[in-house]
Amino acid sequence: MRSKGKTFPNILIFSGLILLIACAGLYLYNRGEDIAAGDASYEKVQKIKEMIPEQKKAADLSGLQTDEDTEIPELKVVEIDGVPYIGYISIPSLEIELPVADKWDKQILKTNLVRYYGSPYTRDMVIAGHNYKSIFGKLDNIETGADVYFTDMDGTVWHYAVTDTEILEGTDVGKMIESGHDMSLYTCTYGGKQRVTIRCDLEE
Repeated sequence: MRSKGKTFPNILIFSGLILLIACAGLYLYNRGEDIAAGDASYEKVQKIKEMIPEQKKAADLSGLQTDEDTEIPELKVVEIDGVPYIGYISIPSLEIELPVADKWDKQILKTNLVRYYGSPYTRDMVIAGHNYKSIFGKLDNIETGADVYFTDMDGTVWHYAVTDTEILEGTDVGKMIESGHDMSLYTCTYGGKQRVTIRCDLEE
């Protein structure tokens, strides 16, 4: 006759094994999604590069900040595979190049960065990305002074440097878009309630 005293520990061991298998399955699923997102974003960047003319440096924007009569240019938007793009981001220190879509959409966000707000011309652009390692998952490893490049669909290369890092609450939209910095990059923390936010300013 089986001892009742041994039954409960066996149940605990079995339950623990089930949980470990479930965790391993979840990890493998998320890792697969991460790799797929990285592959898709790489393909999109190559397509964007093929459509961009010869690269050129950004123009002096000082006049746009003081002259109210100056018309502020709009970023060119090009549709690729049904998704509107405004360019791509390069961060050499993190070894990433990522496409930037001009549309906030959960499905698009899985494989692209998206423009959340603003423009390089108004010096207040905010770009969001998923926290997959192949997208913005390494964003919190970036160092102050690191170079960040945004190349728009006209071939203009906007050169920024990282000047600050913040952790913002997910509901703090005001601080995200009214930062006084030329560009902000952000992604969710793993808990999802906060935002790792990298502030960048143009290298004049």
